[in-house]
Amino acid sequence: MKAFWYNDDRKNVCGIKIRELRKEKHISTKKLEIIFYVLSDYIFVQ
Repeated sequence: MKAFWYNDDRKNVCGIKIRELRKEKHISTKKLEIIFYVLSDYIFVQ
Protein backbone atom coordinates (compact mmCIF):
# COMPACT_ATOMS: atom_id res chain seq x y z
CA MET A 1 0.00 0.00 0.00
CA LYS A 2 2.70 2.49 0.97
CA ALA A 3 4.61 1.88 -2.26
CA PHE A 4 1.67 3.28 -4.19
CA TRP A 5 1.32 6.43 -2.09
CA TYR A 6 5.02 7.33 -1.90
CA ASN A 7 7.78 7.57 -4.48
CA ASP A 8 11.51 6.87 -4.02
CA ASP A 9 12.13 10.26 -2.39
CA ARG A 10 9.45 9.47 0.22
CA LYS A 11 7.22 12.22 -1.16
CA ASN A 12 3.50 11.79 -0.83
CA VAL A 13 2.71 11.46 -4.53
CA CYS A 14 -1.05 11.43 -4.08
CA GLY A 15 -0.96 14.44 -1.76
CA ILE A 16 1.07 16.40 -4.30
CA LYS A 17 -1.30 15.40 -7.11
CA ILE A 18 -4.33 16.39 -5.02
CA ARG A 19 -2.85 19.86 -4.47
CA GLU A 20 -2.13 20.26 -8.21
CA LEU A 21 -5.66 19.22 -9.15
CA ARG A 22 -7.20 21.54 -6.55
CA LYS A 23 -5.31 24.49 -8.06
CA GLU A 24 -6.29 23.56 -11.62
CA LYS A 25 -9.90 22.57 -11.16
CA HIS A 26 -10.85 24.23 -7.85
CA ILE A 27 -12.23 20.91 -6.60
CA SER A 28 -12.88 20.37 -2.91
CA THR A 29 -10.46 18.16 -1.01
CA LYS A 30 -13.25 15.80 0.01
CA LYS A 31 -14.20 15.09 -3.61
CA LEU A 32 -10.57 14.46 -4.51
CA GLU A 33 -10.10 12.11 -1.57
CA ILE A 34 -13.06 10.07 -2.77
CA ILE A 35 -11.68 9.99 -6.33
CA PHE A 36 -8.25 8.83 -5.12
CA TYR A 37 -9.65 6.14 -2.83
CA VAL A 38 -11.74 4.76 -5.69
CA LEU A 39 -8.73 4.86 -8.03
CA SER A 40 -6.41 3.19 -5.53
CA ASP A 41 -8.95 0.42 -4.90
CA TYR A 42 -9.32 -0.06 -8.66
CA ILE A 43 -5.54 -0.24 -9.18
CA PHE A 44 -5.01 -2.79 -6.38
CA VAL A 45 -7.88 -5.01 -7.49
CA GLN A 46 -6.39 -5.54 -10.94
